Amino acid sequence: MWPVTEAGVRNAAALAELHGACFATGWSAEDFERLLANRSMTCLTATAPGSGKMPAGFILISRAADEAEVITLCTHPRFRRQGVAETLMAHVIALLQAAGTQTLFLEVADDNTAALGLYRSLGFVEVGRRPGYYNARSGGGKERQALVLRLEISQ
Repeated sequence: MWPVTEAGVRNAAALAELHGACFATGWSAEDFERLLANRSMTCLTATAPGSGKMPAGFILISRAADEAEVITLCTHPRFRRQGVAETLMAHVIALLQAAGTQTLFLEVADDNTAALGLYRSLGFVEVGRRPGYYNARSGGGKERQALVLRLEISQ
């Protein structure tokens, strides 16, 4: 339902636009150009059906040795709760398993119930907390803590 493809530097402007629609402090196209130029980064996009190449969501991960980290995952507001993030996570997990990656980490705001539900359904477990990680400037006017989650993906 959500075709997934790998994104590169050429997609930086579209990724920045989508990131800005999802987060109070979005990253610029230049930010994405720098990130995607790094060989340790992988970005996958899910395309909205019937929209040409408009991304409905994307996930950016970093890999080092046998570990990986979700740098950011976002779904355009009009496509939320339709399986975009779940599709992207499934593709990333399969990609990492095939590459022999052992562990996937991510950080999520402790009040992001939708994301927490998804991550827990995939088997992520909490391994730490970062108080004040999401500060008042980044949206909502209050400090929030990040939960550090881990998924053991080796088979």
